[in-house]
Amino acid sequence: MICKYGMKLDAIKQPVLVEEARYEVMAEELNDPQKIVNMFNDSVQLSDKAEEYLYMIALDSKCNALGIFEVAHGTATQCIMGTREILQRALISGAVSMAVLHNHPSGNPIPSKEDRKSQKKMSDAGNIIGINLLDFIIVGKDSYYSFKEERIM
Repeated sequence: MICKYGMKLDAIKQPVLVEEARYEVMAEELNDPQKIVNMFNDSVQLSDKAEEYLYMIALDSKCNALGIFEVAHGTATQCIMGTREILQRALISGAVSMAVLHNHPSGNPIPSKEDRKSQKKMSDAGNIIGINLLDFIIVGKDSYYSFKEERIM
């Protein structure tokens, strides 16, 4: 079971996690890009979405999922990654590491120049606050691109 969380402001305008959905998925360590992609396709059908969606999965020290977050929803060709919003969710959920995923509705998971810049920015920002970016994954229709597997991270 994994929970999808959103954020809302409480009575004193502080951000808090709010459970939005629960998904039945295999309970296993998410220490491999294929496992992470499978979990996102099983839960939110990431490879089938018609517009770009950006998700973050917060992980504990043993790569067990603490929760997933839909951080952005874009158009058929782009989605804006908010580094602050991703790290805010990771901190509030108690993450030790995280993986960031987004889909390419075209079906081609090859990273764009902007994807490469976003991965570097997220990795650097995570390192500063002590939350390791485990992987940055782009999901296509029938395949994925993992910066970790490509040894870019």
